[in-house]
Parts: sequence; C-alpha cells; structure tokens
Amino acid sequence: MSRNDGLEVKELDDYIKKMVNQYTIEYPKESKKFVREQAKKVKANVKADTPKVTGNLRKAWKHSVSSRKGKVNGNVYNNAPHAHLVEDGHFNVDGTWNEGKHMLYNTMLKSRPEIDSEFDKFVEDILEIK
Repeated sequence: MSRNDGLEVKELDDYIKKMVNQYTIEYPKESKKFVREQAKKVKANVKADTPKVTGNLRKAWKHSVSSRKGKVNGNVYNNAPHAHLVEDGHFNVDGTWNEGKHMLYNTMLKSRPEIDSEFDKFVEDILEIK
C-alpha cells in the first residue's frame, strides 16, 4: 500500500520503530519510566476486570519492566496457578466447556488507544528535550 508521495506504510513503520529504538537508547530512564507507568495502568485495569471469587486471582496480578540491549519491555502477568484457566477457558470434569473471561486480552484492547496517545505525548516531550 503506497501513498501519493511514494512512501510505503511499512517504510514509515520501520522509520518510527528506528526512532523509538534511538530514543530508548538516548533516554533510557525516561523510556523505562514511561513503560513502568503504562504497565501499572494496565495492571490496575486488569485487576478491576478480574472476576472475584476468593480475591486470590485479583491479588496475583504483577508487572515488571526490564531493559536489555537498548530495548525496554513491560510485562503484566498473573502468577496464580489457575489464572490461565480463567483467562482462556477450560473443560470441566463433566466435559462441559467453561468459557474464558479474557481479562488481560480485553484490558489490552481497551487500553491500546490510551497507551498510543500517551506514547505520542512521550515522544513529543522527548523531542522538546532534544
């Protein structure tokens, strides 16, 4: 898919990824802080969307941020032993299917526009620093 000026969308995406990687290398503390803030927001939202029976599943949501080789990664995860069963669904002992709640998946879908907007602000702030 091309635009009128001959620039392909894939090329633009590649350029944006290179810019993001460069900012991550030049501003590692700011990048890590941004990713940490977004991971905390996602964790809070997924906790709110998690069904509560005993509360153990809600309490088990965690987030982590790591950086290596100039890349910053944020993770939101649940270490409860039954988390994947509630998230994805499972068969009951009697053979019936218990549909998953898809808490994390749905939260990520809802959070994506906000994260994108916050990322745009982050890049604008970085450009002002430069």
